[in-house]
Amino acid sequence: MRFSEAHVFMEKMFMKVRRPRIISKQGIIGAISFLSIFFILNFIFSLIAAAICLAINLETLADNISVYAYYSLLIGVTAQLISFIIEERWRPTRADKEG
Repeated sequence: MRFSEAHVFMEKMFMKVRRPRIISKQGIIGAISFLSIFFILNFIFSLIAAAICLAINLETLADNISVYAYYSLLIGVTAQLISFIIEERWRPTRADKEG
């Protein structure tokens, strides 16, 4: 089976571009920290929604929203703590920097 020259050219270009992905330490820390921001923002907006529900006398809904808001805060803060611990463990010490 013969391929056209364009097909062979595209195959060679694809092979040059494709490289194995290596997850770096900073990538893991950044991803965990980035994802935790969404949970913390969810907490803030959920508490605002709960306050609005309380203002219009929907206490049951406000209670449910606030419970989910605090779970979201728990997940966000835990993710921040994990990223902080990972960052501290992987930070080079003075002995590593000197030599």
